[in-house]
Formats: sequence, C-alpha cells, structure tokens
Amino acid sequence: MGRKRKVFFLGWVAAPCLLCFALAASEPRLGKLLELVDSGGRRLPRLEASGIVYFQDKLIVADDTINNLFVFDREGKLSYDIESDRFPREKAKFEDLTFDASTGSFFVVGSHQGWDHESLESLSVLIRFKLKKVDQRLSVDEASVASLPLYQSFDQIGLWKPEAMKIEGLAYDSAKEHLYVGLREPVDRARVYQVDVGSLVRVGQDVEPPLPIEMLSFDAGSVDGTPFCISALLWLPTHRGLLIATSTEDDTEHRFLGNRLWFYTEGRPVTLVHDTFDRGMKAEGLAVGEGQLVIAYDNDQDDTDIPSRIRLIPLQPLLEGLT
Repeated sequence: MGRKRKVFFLGWVAAPCLLCFALAASEPRLGKLLELVDSGGRRLPRLEASGIVYFQDKLIVADDTINNLFVFDREGKLSYDIESDRFPREKAKFEDLTFDASTGSFFVVGSHQGWDHESLESLSVLIRFKLKKVDQRLSVDEASVASLPLYQSFDQIGLWKPEAMKIEGLAYDSAKEHLYVGLREPVDRARVYQVDVGSLVRVGQDVEPPLPIEMLSFDAGSVDGTPFCISALLWLPTHRGLLIATSTEDDTEHRFLGNRLWFYTEGRPVTLVHDTFDRGMKAEGLAVGEGQLVIAYDNDQDDTDIPSRIRLIPLQPLLEGLT
C-alpha cells in the first residue's frame, strides 16, 4: 500500500448499520469461498486477480501484473486467457475492470502511480474495449480498443504525479455515462471521483479534459493502526448507488488485516454493510451475477504465496433495507 495528499466534494461521516455482520456469521450468510484454479482444479502458478466482471455466464478477471484478461467459470476454474495486441506492451498494473451493459464496452484502469515520470506514464492507462466470440471463445475486438486520457483529468487537480495517488477502484453508471474512480492513496481518507466519459472521449487539441469531481470522501477506519483503503468499486443500477470495497495491507510484514464493504447513494450517508471480514486476504474486485455478489481477492501470490480467491455472497440480504 504505502505512500501518502480542491475541488468540490461531498464529505459524509461513515454510519454503521444494523446490516453489518462479522466472520462469526452463519456460513450461508458468508457465502462460498473458492480458489481460482486451472481447468483441472490445480493451483495456478501465479495470478493476481485485481478486477472482475460477470459476463455471459463467465467471470472475466483482470490481472495486475500481466496485461491480460482471464476467463473463469462460475466455480473458479480457468477456461482460457485473453490477450490483445492493442493493450499496453509495458506493464500497466491493471487495478480494476468494469462493464457498460448499454454499449457492451469494458473499461480497465491502471494504477496511475509511479516512482518517476517514465513509470508514471506506463501505469497511467484507461482502456475501453469490447469482447467478441471467435470459435466459441471470447476475444478482444481489436477495432474497439481505445485509450482514454484519464491522467489528464487528474493532472488538472494536481494529483497526477509520482507517488501522489493510486487508483484501485473503477465503476460505470450507464444511465449518466459516469465513471467512478476510487483512490487507494492518499490513505488518509477514502475518496471517489466522478468523471464524465463522453467528455473524456472527446478530449483533443481543442477540447479540455473533464475535471474529476470528488463526489465522496469518508473515513473508512483502521485495524491495528493500518487504514482501510479503497480497493474496488461496483455500480449497482438496481440500487442507484456504489458498492465500495476497502482493504488493508500491512507493508512491514505484508499481511492483510481485513476488508469492509460500504454502500453509497446520493443524498444519504455512506453506510458500512459488511464489517471486517476475510482477514488474511485482500479484496480487489467486485461483480454481480445471478443475484450473487462476487468478491475477487488479489493476495499478491508472487510475494505471499497466497492464491487468488473469490467469495460469492447472496446480494439481496446484504443490501436489504438500504433503498
């Protein structure tokens, strides 16, 4: 996790909620935990699942060390991977993946964090693309791939520079054409920015990039002195709001101390809906399919030897009474 930084914003105080439940809750309420494995059910040699979308009965997973997508079935078994010649050649550190059902477009975002200007540029990507079926497999429609200059928007408010911020959450509201961008860093507060995609697409010589609007800022709390930071976003059109995952990472010992889920809808306080859970793993992706919330865990397998996993939780009981 690591490093530590106006625009219009809406600052809500986090409000605990009766719906919160801890790991002591009954197994049906907790849902099912599955390891992401190969087609034969064996442990994958490496995978860091940082974003996830439920699409055509499959789970599409973004990896944050390889610029590929991976296709799993609903039981967490790998079917195949997806490459694209038009994805970045350099490591882009894909951090989240989201889907626009109205147009069939996916968006994948890089971390937008670097240690010098060169690394900052390679990690500052936002890519829009579509998938198509070829010989019963999904593949990238190469003609649909477009790079959008999200970094220019954050540069206008002084955040796009080495070590100033890190993006880990991305969600899309088709009705308003809004992208929601969640910052993991700075770590002092959980912040979500809104960016107009239509304006972003039109950026050019004569068109200024849209200003990001800080629509949400709140204290997500801490555990053992380690802050909860945004690691995934999911727009829920049925609830007209954002589901927000926050996770913890102790840099000194590379331990994951727990995760929390929050819900936000305009005009109401952000609400904690699932208190500290799944210690020892790091929630980094959110998706919904067939009434199930899917949480993807990127457990930094290369460094910790803990494999990526998914948890499936019935969505309705989790959010009951929020709207």
